[in-house]
Amino acid sequence: MGAGRRRSEDTRSEAAFIREIDCRFPYDDEARASRLIEEAGGISANAAFMVVAEVVTPGRSAKVSVDRRLALLDEIERAFDHPLREMVLDVARRVVRGEGFGQAEVVGFLRRVEGHPGQYDALRVVSSCPVDDFDEIDRIHEEIRARWRTA
Repeated sequence: MGAGRRRSEDTRSEAAFIREIDCRFPYDDEARASRLIEEAGGISANAAFMVVAEVVTPGRSAKVSVDRRLALLDEIERAFDHPLREMVLDVARRVVRGEGFGQAEVVGFLRRVEGHPGQYDALRVVSSCPVDDFDEIDRIHEEIRARWRTA
């Protein structure tokens, strides 16, 4: 199924889905995690990117291994299709593995996401890259969000 599919009447809204998993993704409950990943892919690309964001930045109380997080990202990759999917998942895997990023590289990622209005959680994932000048990344992130809101 692709990003262009329509939500069925029995599928909950993107906002309701995001509220449920925000800081509460069930990393170690494999069956529930798989159901949520599949559901996210059926709702929207942004819902799927929200799951990616949860895997990249688990809550402070979450005890989830790097291997489990990478396995979840592999599962998410199969759940949806979107032009940003490959880039965002590559970024996510690099963040999870603790790899470094160049400032210009992250700015480039932000600019690619900018061309896909409404992909707030893809923007969130890319903005989570560790960089030397987070203030610049945060400023660009907020500029993009503001443009999307006024478009």
